[in-house]
Amino acid sequence: CAKNASQLDITYYPNPFTSQVYAVINNTIPENATVTVYNILGSKVFTQTINHDQLELKSFNLDLSTLVNGVYFIEFKSDTYSAISKIVKN
Repeated sequence: CAKNASQLDITYYPNPFTSQVYAVINNTIPENATVTVYNILGSKVFTQTINHDQLELKSFNLDLSTLVNGVYFIEFKSDTYSAISKIVKN
């Protein structure tokens, strides 16, 4: 299936990461959002609110240096959009 060009899309890099994760948002929606990181067991280990100004810049960064090495799931959630991606810390 082809992606809809107007659909919101979030890319996280680098992946795997060591301390910082950067996000690039395409086709942003001007509203506040929350980013939550869960460990492999589903426990919440990090939360950050992303404000309207950051979304207008189409990018934001997350300082995940305190997390131990492993696999995590990162959830981006706003009033109208939700997406979960897998990230790995080395």
